[in-house]
Amino acid sequence: MIMNKRGISPLIATVLIIGFTVALSAVVMTWGTGFVRSTTDQTAKSSQAGIDCSRLNFQVGNPVCDNTGKILQSIEISNNGDRDIKEWIVRISRNAPDGTQVNNLAVEVKGFDVEKLTLTDLPSPSSAPLKVGAIGKIVGSDGVLVTCADTIIERNNPCLA
Repeated sequence: MIMNKRGISPLIATVLIIGFTVALSAVVMTWGTGFVRSTTDQTAKSSQAGIDCSRLNFQVGNPVCDNTGKILQSIEISNNGDRDIKEWIVRISRNAPDGTQVNNLAVEVKGFDVEKLTLTDLPSPSSAPLKVGAIGKIVGSDGVLVTCADTIIERNNPCLA
């Protein structure tokens, strides 16, 4: 009994391999293009936000505390730059168990202006504030509110005379 076994011809096998390779390359290129484009866009936005925030120049001063020296009632922000700062994140740091308290304040401080920020402090903290820090939020060049976390300005022991 003679068996006649035949496979595909070498020419058809080569065409199939080339077709599979081209299809796989197209899939990888499509994915890679979208990935590179989204990474580039994110990097551009992040870089522009950093450039926008680099022009911030402000100081935290004149803290007002209650008569016990434990409750921070307000701070004064001096904007020494030309950028309007639209909102603020103010952090009050204390010893345990009070920890850190965050105030989000929608108070605009225009360029070269001074404003008083009224804070909501813990009702009866067990320790005086160790540090108060302010982070500004500005409107970036793309019109979106940008938090400039790298430009935090802190003042140590704000309730000590």
